[in-house]
Amino acid sequence: FGRADPMREGGVRLAVVPAALAYGNAGVSRYDAYKMQLRKAVPRDEVIRYEIEVLRCRDVEVEFQGEPGSGAARTMTVQACCPDEEYPCKTPVGGRK
Repeated sequence: FGRADPMREGGVRLAVVPAALAYGNAGVSRYDAYKMQLRKAVPRDEVIRYEIEVLRCRDVEVEFQGEPGSGAARTMTVQACCPDEEYPCKTPVGGRK
């Protein structure tokens, strides 16, 4: 796997999830699919494909904590992207690097 280009507004990607990382041998029954608000059941060992489109992005500043006990923190600007119905996008949560 190489390094992927970051997604930008209007970008569309196809994400393929192998069965072992998706629902595996269990699949998803019609009843469970209904409870999970899926459109249909997922057969066993099914490869899952998602088409992802970024509709809006905004720049936000996030503070990342340094190593425990160092007291060092750094701030950087990142892009928060979300679909129109969730705009304004939630700010990403900073974490330890």
